[in-house]
Amino acid sequence: MAGEVKKSEITKRKIMQSAIRLFAQKDFASVGTREIASDAGVNLSLISYYFSSKENLYTTIINYIVNLGLEYLSDVIKAADNINYMTKEEKIEAYINIYARYIEFVYSEKVSDNFVMLMIKEQGITGSEFGQIYRKKSLILYGALAKILASILNKKTTDPKVTFEICKTMGEILSYKFLKRIVFQGIDRQQYTKEDIELIKEILHDQIRLSIENIINNK
Repeated sequence: MAGEVKKSEITKRKIMQSAIRLFAQKDFASVGTREIASDAGVNLSLISYYFSSKENLYTTIINYIVNLGLEYLSDVIKAADNINYMTKEEKIEAYINIYARYIEFVYSEKVSDNFVMLMIKEQGITGSEFGQIYRKKSLILYGALAKILASILNKKTTDPKVTFEICKTMGEILSYKFLKRIVFQGIDRQQYTKEDIELIKEILHDQIRLSIENIINNK
C-alpha cells in the first residue's frame, strides 16, 4: 500500500514538473495534455485520473507554487502583524528579513528556473482565473512588505513610493533568474555554481540594506 502511494506521488510530481516547464515556455492554450504526458513519460489518461483536466492541473500548479513560497516565508511574514509594537529599527529588520527569506526560497533547490518563469508570467496575465488565484495569494507577501515599509516611511500602503520600491526590489531578486542567458554569457558558463548562488544572495542582501537606507534618507 505504501509503495502504491509513493508511486502515485512520483507520477503526480512528474506530471507537474513537466507541466510547469511547458506552461513556463508557452501560453496555456498552446500546451496540450498529450504533450504534458509525453514529456512526463506517463500515460495520457493519468492526467485526467490525478487532475481531472488541464485547467485543474494548472490551478493545482499555481496553488502549489504560491503555497510553497508562503509556507517557507510564513514566520517572517507574520512579523507584520506586530508592526504597532516595533521600534523603527525592528521594523527595518523585519522588512529585510522577509526579503532575505524570499531570496533563500527563490535560490533554493526547491525552485527551478521554470518555476520562477511561471511565477513571473502569472503576474503579467490580466483577467484570467489562474492569474487571480496567483495574485490573491501573492498579495499576502506583498501586503506584509507594504505594511512594514509604509509604517517605516509613515505613508499609506497604497502610496506609489511604497509600491514602486517593493516591486523594484522583487525585480532585482528575480533578475538573476530571468536574465540568466545574459548572465551566463558574461560569466562564460551554462549554469550557476554553488559559489555563484552564494555570491548572488550576498549581493542581493547588500542591495536590500542599501536600498532601505536610501529610502529612509530620501523619504
